Amino acid sequence: MSEPQNALLSESTLFVEHKEVLTLIASLSSNSSENDNENDTKKDDVVLSGNEALEQLRTILDRYLECPTLLDPHLDRMTTMLTERARDSIHLMFHQSNTTNSNSNNN
Repeated sequence: MSEPQNALLSESTLFVEHKEVLTLIASLSSNSSENDNENDTKKDDVVLSGNEALEQLRTILDRYLECPTLLDPHLDRMTTMLTERARDSIHLMFHQSNTTNSNSNNN
């Protein structure tokens, strides 16, 4: 393997919590009005609420403030997941708003 490939390989393995981070991102609620039990995620057999998952995500990522380049190989996947969640949330809010306006106009 060439030196740049070895460097990339070692950087990607140094972000040891990457699977946990992806799980936490996936667990973040795309709809804050859903029942908390539906937004919970299991981490080592402990159920985390959306806020707890977000706090755990922050705690993990804060460890990489000194050397954020260790996150680089994973940023594309993480930002894609977060962008999809944001898009889904906006779509859902827009749909709920239209449904509420439609129902109030019918009354």
